[in-house]
Amino acid sequence: MDNLIDQLAVIRVQLDELEKEIRGMMTQKEEEKPPVTMADVRRLMAEKWNLGKKDEVRSLLAAYGAQKLTDVLPEHYEELAEKIEAL
Repeated sequence: MDNLIDQLAVIRVQLDELEKEIRGMMTQKEEEKPPVTMADVRRLMAEKWNLGKKDEVRSLLAAYGAQKLTDVLPEHYEELAEKIEAL
């Protein structure tokens, strides 16, 4: 009987450790944000454009060698979005 109780105690500790690991994985996935899309960047650009920051928006596009958003490579969207938000 004591052996069974010891085995149950070990199993409980293992389950607690597994629960912590799973909760940690779930937290990591929740923290991951979706990739920035062209539509996201376009929305940010429109907001700043309407606030009178047309020249600043054009300058940011030019920094990526672009005259319009479709000229910007998708891998630069996140960085561009951050710069636009900072305007």
